This record gives sequence, structure tokens and C-alpha cells, in this order.
Amino acid sequence: MWAQGSNNMSQSIFALLLFAMALAFKGGIALNILTARSSLLGNQTQYLNNSGYYLVMQPDCNLVMYRGSTLATSNVVWQTRTAGKGSDCWLVMQRDGNLVLYNATCGPPCAHWDTGTGVNGVLDSSFYFMLQSDGELDIYNFENDNPKLYNIAAPISSIAPTSTGSPPLFNVSLATTPTLSFNGPYMPIGYYFPKMSSLQNGPFSLTLENDCTLQSKNGSSNTVLWETPSNGSGLNQQCELILQQDGNLQIQTTDTKEILWTTNTIGDSSVNWVLYIDSITGDLSIGDIMQPTHILWKNTLISNFPIGSNLNTHSGKWLILELVGASAGGFLLGIASLVLTYYACASKYPKYNCFNSIAFIS
Repeated sequence: MWAQGSNNMSQSIFALLLFAMALAFKGGIALNILTARSSLLGNQTQYLNNSGYYLVMQPDCNLVMYRGSTLATSNVVWQTRTAGKGSDCWLVMQRDGNLVLYNATCGPPCAHWDTGTGVNGVLDSSFYFMLQSDGELDIYNFENDNPKLYNIAAPISSIAPTSTGSPPLFNVSLATTPTLSFNGPYMPIGYYFPKMSSLQNGPFSLTLENDCTLQSKNGSSNTVLWETPSNGSGLNQQCELILQQDGNLQIQTTDTKEILWTTNTIGDSSVNWVLYIDSITGDLSIGDIMQPTHILWKNTLISNFPIGSNLNTHSGKWLILELVGASAGGFLLGIASLVLTYYACASKYPKYNCFNSIAFIS
């Protein structure tokens, strides 16, 4: 009886802490990463943005970098100088590591500009293109020990002549931050994951099922490794998986944005968080795309029992950082929550080391 009461108290205390910390991390999603095999479409005037920089694939076939507090008031700082080359152009991050601007109207599609970073004989879905907060454009490989091995490694001013003082050359009201499709082992901030879409890495997959549950499988043995609890009304709903700016992963309805499941994770909103599926173990994690060992959340098996939506794993180090960031009153409540939650974890999972990794019942 006491254990049940302590669980409820722990839930309430931790919910209050999450709410208090969430107030400091509000803001919209800024999409600044182009994953392998994903494109910016010129006929839709799509763009990446980060810290006042906007990289726009314009309808005139020109790829242009703007800078300003808003896109409508920004100035041109860099461009590929490919305006007038066609009316159906797109920018694609290829799996060989090359970023290419193609034109469909010269059929077969011809390339008007590229970064020259292609690696012969390599097709790897772990490549990605990033617009940095200082306006630099870089290409990385997520699974490489040195993520900068495949970058452009040049400031934007040296890639092409700089042109300043010019207003946007297109109708700004038509410009959109794209909701992009993706292929590969990871999903960055800003990418939506519709029903029956999957991440894939080696034999492992992560799929948002038709009933709005999230499920990871080992394709070699066709076994389910981990899944979120079933939602009874999921078959009658349209839903999507999204990674928020603060690293919170959630399943939500597409119309009302009702949250069906969430990791309840809160991280630094300036970090480029990414959802990743490991090719060796099939484990899922939310981590920093620039520092893959910086993990915010990870699904774990406890004595072969999969952690579902009601358990979120935090390392002791991150727990302390979260508590220090709370108010003095919140810190005292957090200590009480830590003690009660440790007791609940140790009671339910006696074989699990609850000291090194506290499982919060949320």
C-alpha cells in the first residue's frame, strides 16, 4: 500500500518539476538539417533556418542564403548564382555525401551546382547537411567517430561571392519551412513521422504503426523489441511522431495535436537533438547529433521487460543538473521524488541497478 502511495506521490512531484522546467524551453521548431535522400523543393520555396540565417531553394533555381531577424527583412549573404536555370529545381543531400542542385526541366535532370563532397562507391544514409548558427554550411556523417570528416569546412563567404544589401528575390509569403520525408537511422528536430513510416538501421526498424503505437523490431528474427502502450482509438486517428526543439519525443494527432504518448524529456533547446536507432543493439536514443554520446533519453530493457511510455531513463548526472536548474523549493521536492522513485524502482525491478540509472515513473 505504501509503495503504491509513494508511486503516486512520485508521479505528482516529477510532473510539477517537468512543468516548471518546461516554462524555460518554449519556442518553435527550426529545421536546419537536411537528411540523406531528402530534398528542398524550389517549386515550393522551401528553406532551412537557424539563428537568423535562411537557406532558401527559390523557384528561379537559385539557392540563396539570407540573414536577418525575419526572412521578409533579411539580406542576401550568399547564393549559388543559378537563377534562371530552370523552373523545377531542387536541392538534395545524396547518400554519397554530395549536396547537389538539380534541374528537372533539362531532362534527364542535370546538376547546376554541387559541393563536390561525393565519395565514390559509398551509399550511406547517415550523411546529413547542416546550416550552422553562424551561417556555415557543413556535411557530416552521423555514425562516424569524427562527424566533421565529410564537411565542406569553409565559411559561406568562400563558397561563392558575397552579395549584401539585397532583399529577398521571391514572394516571402510563399516560403515554407518544409516537413520533410527522411530515410535512414535517425530523425532530427522538425521532422514528422507519419503512420507506417520507419527508421531503419541494419536489421532493426522503428515504425509508427497503424494504431498510432511506436514499435521497434529485429527484422532478422521478426521479434518486437520495444513498443509504446496500445491506444484503443489509434486506428480511427491520424497521428504523427515528432521530435520537439527541446528533445521531447511525442506521438500526437495530426489535427488537434492531442498527445498520445511522450518521453517527457526536456533538454537544451539550442542542441540539435536526434532520434536514433542503433545498428548493433536496436536500442533507441535521443542524443546530440554533433556529440552522439550526449544522450538525453534511451529506451532500455529491464530484466527483459521493455520500458514503455510510463518510464523514462535519466542518468544520475543529468538528474542532478535538472534539479540544480529548478528552484530551491523544486530542488527539495526533487530530492523527495528521487528517494521515493528509487524505492519504487528497486521494489519492482530488484535485479536492475536503480542507483546508476533512475527510472522515473511519469
